[in-house]
Amino acid sequence: MKKGLVLSILLILTLTLFSANVTQAVDPDVSIQPRLIQDEQMKPGDPPLESHPTAHQYTAPVTNPANAYDNNQMTYSLTNVTQQPYPSLYCRPTANSGNATVSNAAYAYDTILNSFASIDVRQVTPSLTQFSVQTFNTTVLTAVSSVDIKMKYNLTIDSAGSNCSYKILLYVGTKSLVLQDRVWTNTSVTTIQGTWTAVTEPNDGVWNRTDVGNIRISFVTQRSKTSDRATFRVFEVWALVYPPTIRYFDVRTFSPTEISSFSYLNVKMNYTAIIGKSSYRILISVGSANTTVQNWIDVSQINPNVVTWERVAEPNDGWWNQTDLSNMKIIIETQKIESDFNNGELYIYEAWVTVDHPTVNSYPSAHGGTATVTNPTRAYDKNQMTYASISAPATTTWVYFTLQSFNTTTLKEYTTINIQMKYNFTAWRCQYNIYLQIGSKTRDLKPATSVNQTTPIVATWTGICEPNDGTWNQSDLTNMQVRVAVRRTLTTGGYSFGFREYETWATIPEASFTVRVNVSGVLISARLYAWQFNLTFNPAVLQAVIVSEGPFLKQAGVTNFAGYTISNTAGWVFAGCAVDDWFGGGVYGSGALATITFQAIAKGNSMFNFTDTQLRSFDEVNEVPVPLAHTRSPGWFQYLAGDVNGDAKVNVTDLHLLGRAYGTTSGNPKYNVNADQDKDGDVDRDDLITVRSHYGAT
Repeated sequence: MKKGLVLSILLILTLTLFSANVTQAVDPDVSIQPRLIQDEQMKPGDPPLESHPTAHQYTAPVTNPANAYDNNQMTYSLTNVTQQPYPSLYCRPTANSGNATVSNAAYAYDTILNSFASIDVRQVTPSLTQFSVQTFNTTVLTAVSSVDIKMKYNLTIDSAGSNCSYKILLYVGTKSLVLQDRVWTNTSVTTIQGTWTAVTEPNDGVWNRTDVGNIRISFVTQRSKTSDRATFRVFEVWALVYPPTIRYFDVRTFSPTEISSFSYLNVKMNYTAIIGKSSYRILISVGSANTTVQNWIDVSQINPNVVTWERVAEPNDGWWNQTDLSNMKIIIETQKIESDFNNGELYIYEAWVTVDHPTVNSYPSAHGGTATVTNPTRAYDKNQMTYASISAPATTTWVYFTLQSFNTTTLKEYTTINIQMKYNFTAWRCQYNIYLQIGSKTRDLKPATSVNQTTPIVATWTGICEPNDGTWNQSDLTNMQVRVAVRRTLTTGGYSFGFREYETWATIPEASFTVRVNVSGVLISARLYAWQFNLTFNPAVLQAVIVSEGPFLKQAGVTNFAGYTISNTAGWVFAGCAVDDWFGGGVYGSGALATITFQAIAKGNSMFNFTDTQLRSFDEVNEVPVPLAHTRSPGWFQYLAGDVNGDAKVNVTDLHLLGRAYGTTSGNPKYNVNADQDKDGDVDRDDLITVRSHYGAT
């Protein structure tokens, strides 16, 4: 495969590379460390674990409920959104108001149909008299589908020839709706028990609990001349409030045996929804807590389709474990939108969850900083529902709150980690900044901003390199701090501030590991200014993830890391780097040029071989780069130990291959590098012990 130089400075000077003659006392060595991965150290990546329910429960009419979780996506459970009786809640006023002359006003809402409030229709034309009943309350109401208004009233003409009117209005806040338009009459109106059904909410057309509590029913009366006399009697006013008729079907009892602790899971459902005047929603429930993954929707989904809701948090504390999963329910709720229709159906073919194999989660165990913080330990109590509140300072000086002492006992070496934080921010004339610090080195995660984030989010910053040497280890993680810095942007005037940090943690993929590309033996008389390499590997066993620049060349000052190219199909990684100022001096000695993160996708072996390696020094007299002669030392990867032929099994074949190479050393035609388990250059008793001790492993 043809590859050009990736560094522009090298491309310009290609013609001069081989014209210089630089004699080295010692050739530098470019090498990659070998790596033997044991079973107890690492697992190759596995597909996500699937967890299927084994039980159900429902109040909705359901046909063949077990078909929703029989692991057969061709069979289904049928849930009908059938017409159900609408139970009603009585909701009555508790107060009154108005400018009318009224006797026994409370009788209009004392729940006794034979008692009444008397309103005198005696105001001078054209003024109006008004009497209102208000403050409708119910303590058991949660959701509202519709409201009916009921009233018992009459009108008595007190003097012959009188002509009077009345009008009935419904108010919610300042918006009104006419229940009974103005009626003029010169004869008495007999007692009426009127009903206005499915009354429209006058503000947005949709009723909720607050709207019901703010209902006010007003009676407006008027006479045509001053001699007219009439009495309007209100016996009782009340509302009938209808909650939605919700029926549900749930699948439950998810019980995989391989799950430990993890942050998120994915919920999957294969279903068809035929929706007329009905709707459905989907909830994830653990105990009494719910998370809505699909809110009420009245749009049909005609064709069967697998819908996935990703990264669903556990609704109690934000973290899933085996007990949570065993108590989890996927609830499908259905309701009628209009009572005169009966044509909603849901076909549930299969419902299940998938859990990605857990990463190494590392949590802080201490805090510090200069900011004023309420309940700081809640920022790292491993409960995503609790939070620490960070206060803004009285000046424009930055103050900070730190999360620190991230620990894990299983950490190896990694090139990158991911940082996650759940937080929200609401402020005026204030800013916040989130950054990472190890020693004196810092890296911004969230640059300074004053943009509000009112809804709590889980922010994820991926591919975070260790800012000192590019490789994470246990010491780095222990000394890491994630800081939230806050400040005011103005010294005078009003301001408001609210930063809530719910939880911060680091994640490291278990199936990833890093290898270092090292250089050694660079002389002070011929210092290193630039490097380039192509590294090959076995793509059936490994996949390259990312390449990061190492710390060695950075000793010379600013560098131009030209990036990298990865082919996980062909199995190679190509990278290069050069100092920014060629006249500023290079580096000498030994160190890491780069680190490469790999992910094991299968058991087996892989050699790491170099091709197209280039090291460059600089001829300051002629002002041209010159090549450094060097040797190349390959590396290797093996998982599992004892597997000589790379078939992911340790059996008699591996013993046979080791026996054929036994006693040979590197350079011997019969030498087998895979049989050389410890890679010390010979196949001996130590290698035989390795194969025998892992015999039978797969």
